Amino acid sequence: MKEEAKSAKREEIRKILSKSGSKIYFIGIGGVSMSSLAAICIERGLAVFGSDLCRSAATDRLESLGSGIYFTQLGEGVREVMPDIAVYSLAIAADNPERRSVRQLGITEISRAELLGAIGDGYDTLLSVSGSHGKTTATAMAHKIFSALGIEPTVLIGAEHEGGIGYAGGKKRLAIFEACEYGGSFLELYPDVRILLNLDLDHTDFYPSLASIKSAFLRAAERTRRFTVVNADDPNFGDIIEKLGKRAITFSSRRGYDYRYEILRSDGGGSEFLLHLPGDKTESFSLGVIGEFNVANAVSVLVAAHALGYDISKAKAALADFSGVPRRLERLGDISGVPVFYDYAHHPTEIAATRRALEKSGYSKIAAVFSPHTFSRTKAFFSEFSAELCQFKFTILSEIYPARELDDGTISSKMLMTYSWAETIIN
Repeated sequence: MKEEAKSAKREEIRKILSKSGSKIYFIGIGGVSMSSLAAICIERGLAVFGSDLCRSAATDRLESLGSGIYFTQLGEGVREVMPDIAVYSLAIAADNPERRSVRQLGITEISRAELLGAIGDGYDTLLSVSGSHGKTTATAMAHKIFSALGIEPTVLIGAEHEGGIGYAGGKKRLAIFEACEYGGSFLELYPDVRILLNLDLDHTDFYPSLASIKSAFLRAAERTRRFTVVNADDPNFGDIIEKLGKRAITFSSRRGYDYRYEILRSDGGGSEFLLHLPGDKTESFSLGVIGEFNVANAVSVLVAAHALGYDISKAKAALADFSGVPRRLERLGDISGVPVFYDYAHHPTEIAATRRALEKSGYSKIAAVFSPHTFSRTKAFFSEFSAELCQFKFTILSEIYPARELDDGTISSKMLMTYSWAETIIN
């Protein structure tokens, strides 16, 4: 879509959002991001409707807020409501009956990312958090840190956060949005400040190469109004930092960048670290969750807050009290004295980081129960997954979770298991 047409469509969306009583219909309203956007629309006085295939904590919460939800997706909901706008996520295929009904009725159809971008335009300051790994946790940290600084931010996050949905209402002074790279979604945002945590090849059904996803991250950074906070320890950000020039604010565990951090301790009790600020000032922090990667997540937010002019020393207690988010290295409990953790690690880099965090926490015998996520990712990183899964005491594999994809019969968990077992024997 040309920029002129995109700009006109965005203005149309903003006008509908500004009119109390406008009807918004969410196809797949129970998803984490979709339910969050639905909640913010309800809060703005819009009439929110939607559909999903089954009930959940998110749909229950939305119904309690006044949303009308159809638990079928055959198109009758769209025809009954006749909304001003229908919103779909990338998980909803173009031939979905409800999307077909929307087009047949001439209703304006927009993507989840387009709605997110239009909503983001309405805040005094918009902070977006992106990265191949850790963006949900970093967004939750940002909520905790900026709240401790005396701000009541609006937060949209890719995990259950408030009452079964990924939304926390706040004032218009600051919004913090998790911004996903899949499908180029984060390109719909024009934030004042953008955090780039890390960059890996992923979503290979959309990005065919590392170069293509690096290009998307650069384009996202170039759409940032004030500055972009970039993790200089990630070598894939080297070209991006160079091209951004003074628009990039860098942090690293090494010298020579705008901010430097030192990890003093990282174990089962969390982490302690120093953050060296510009001007030779140093602040010390404690972090209540495990993993050195979580230190980098926390540092990214502290750097953004400091660069915006806030006294980050006021966030020390909040960061030490941070307990994480669901499904991100979450301790579920113990079985016969054996601790059980749940982590949404669906990329080889994330599996390795999770394992190292547990090892540094003192666990020497670690077993994994792994559910591969999407056929395309399993196929693209077949050998990398195998190499990582061989590092555990033993691994249990479930069938591949297809998400939005269809099984073409060329990849399976059984194939991954057989290859990993052979690698273990050879090594």
